[in-house]
Amino acid sequence: MKYADCLHALSHVKEAMTAYQKVIEMAPTYQEARLALSNILLNKGKIAEAASILKQEYEEGKEVTTLGIDALYQRCRLLQAEKRWDEFIQAAVLLQYSHCYVLETEEEYSAVMANQTSKRRNEALRDLKAQSKKPTPEFIGSKICVSDMWDIFKLVSNKLLEQKRFEELQCLSLAGLTSTMFMKNTEMAKDCEFQALLSCFFNCNHYYAYLLVKDLVIKNINNPKAWNLFCLIITRSQESRHNRFCLRLMMKHQDHLALGFLNGHNAMISGTYKHALGEYMCILKERPNDSFATFCVGYTFIHMACQKFATKRHFLALQGFVFLTHYLKLKGECQEAYYNIGRALHQLGMKDMAIQYYKKALCAPVVIKGPDEEVFNLKREIAYNLSLIYQATGALDLAYMYSRKYIVV
Repeated sequence: MKYADCLHALSHVKEAMTAYQKVIEMAPTYQEARLALSNILLNKGKIAEAASILKQEYEEGKEVTTLGIDALYQRCRLLQAEKRWDEFIQAAVLLQYSHCYVLETEEEYSAVMANQTSKRRNEALRDLKAQSKKPTPEFIGSKICVSDMWDIFKLVSNKLLEQKRFEELQCLSLAGLTSTMFMKNTEMAKDCEFQALLSCFFNCNHYYAYLLVKDLVIKNINNPKAWNLFCLIITRSQESRHNRFCLRLMMKHQDHLALGFLNGHNAMISGTYKHALGEYMCILKERPNDSFATFCVGYTFIHMACQKFATKRHFLALQGFVFLTHYLKLKGECQEAYYNIGRALHQLGMKDMAIQYYKKALCAPVVIKGPDEEVFNLKREIAYNLSLIYQATGALDLAYMYSRKYIVV
């Protein structure tokens, strides 16, 4: 190595390259020789060859005990410059494992999810790794600064997302939660936790996503976006584990709007309409001009009137339509309001009146304007309900007309 350095210092570049190559053959894990030879090739403009020289034996699948961090980092930067993204992802993920744990078994993933701090996660993983006795490479060399390592982490995560390699993204993101380097920084820790949540969501791992989003809403209790994400995840998961979580959290935050609605919705789904009505009425007392709360109260009365053994059925239905009429005044004459009242009438079997409101809804303006207007346009749903009513009454021509006009793509 000293001989090669001397040749390089004397500007005998060709002989120095030969000497460095000899050092690499004799000691493949000696990263200084790879870095020196790589710099010579870079000076000659041979970026691809420089990146190839920095490729260590571990990346080729050979069992080695040490990996050079500096060579690995330099290789990542060169592959990034060359836009060789597949090789970059492989090298960059390997670089991240210099400060994170490699998660391989279900027990290791569970240890990460069950513990809330980086210290506890690392302690649990250390015990599991000791039990498995699986050899892992030792990373040698100077530590890369946090900002540079973070840039590589974000870039490789974005590339995995672009290529829709969600399982690999989830592995990397959850491993990032074990990094003491990242978790010491508050902003990086927040980004790591949020990225882990999104990666689990994209990978359809709703169990892990739910555990992570619970922590998110607890830390951001008054953030509507956090609650929207919470609702999205529990809707996709189709599980009811969140019911008790929402009830317990409601005890600490009794005036919380989102929790009130969620507990009311959970009660509606489970069929305990009186409990749902109590939750919605509490919201309505605090926000008497809230159109959605008024709508929820009205529809709860309609559901109660539709129960098989309901007492005072007509009174319940009347109460429901009082609130739905007030909802229409608050919301204004729009497609959504007419459609919801039409659904209530349809549910109660008052089909002639339901048809009138459905037809009003078809002619009414859409609430949401802009590029997403078609997503929120209810014309297909309205036409489908109308066709069901006409089919039941034998008016097949009208049912066919509405289907052809609004539903057929």
